[in-house]
Amino acid sequence: MTSILVSRAEADGRVAFTLTGLFNAHTELGARLWELFAEEPPLLARAYIAAHAATDSVDHDAAAFSQILDLYPGFARDYVQWVASERQSLKRFVDHRDYDRLWLRDDYEAVLRDVIDAIHDAERESLVWSTHLSAFFGTKAQAEAAPVTERQDALLGQLIEERHGDAKFMEWLFHVVARLPEERRRKHLIHLLDRNQDFVLFQRLPLEPSNGFFRGSELPLLRRRIEFLESLLTSLQGLAFLDHKLEVQRRIQRLEEDVQTAKRHDFQEGTP
Repeated sequence: MTSILVSRAEADGRVAFTLTGLFNAHTELGARLWELFAEEPPLLARAYIAAHAATDSVDHDAAAFSQILDLYPGFARDYVQWVASERQSLKRFVDHRDYDRLWLRDDYEAVLRDVIDAIHDAERESLVWSTHLSAFFGTKAQAEAAPVTERQDALLGQLIEERHGDAKFMEWLFHVVARLPEERRRKHLIHLLDRNQDFVLFQRLPLEPSNGFFRGSELPLLRRRIEFLESLLTSLQGLAFLDHKLEVQRRIQRLEEDVQTAKRHDFQEGTP
């Protein structure tokens, strides 16, 4: 009966919506996932994806996601492959789930490496402008942020150490690094430069988030961006980093020109 319901849900979003209660730990069904699907873990994975296709508010804290992994270790790969198919078809897709719970698992490194490999494989030839991996490197639960960020940084450091010579992979990975707070971002960039001084790679690396939101004047955002780039200059010493230093200085100059434009705009608009 459950298999029939899941098949119908995959074909009809209205039916899929009825599955969302399965992935709420506060409901009777949500508390019985192990009992209901212990013999058919892949079916549970299909139900989760169908429910998520119906509404992106399913399983906001990844509690069910983590529970499915206990039953079906291959679920993370199935899930991110489905996400990639949604994004490539230009459908609206938003993943605001809090994945901190995955980072707190005992097997977090194996789980997240599987996620990273699966997303990289799915996006290798993709035209999507941002990577789904960024969703897994957010931190939303402040009480647990310290162990989560420590594990995130440790895994990023391992990936840089292992694959610093793979320019395409580093460029892709740094779309995640670029969204981290400045101190963490700087640490990983310096680590990569210590292992790989290739200037062409450096030019292609995203050093800052691709989108910066602001209200009112853009000046504070521009000044923070300049300060971050200026903070890199002290690490770019010696002949090996001469071109890198010039590139950073060029980016700073462009931002300083943007500052003058923003000042004129603020004056015209009366922005304080």
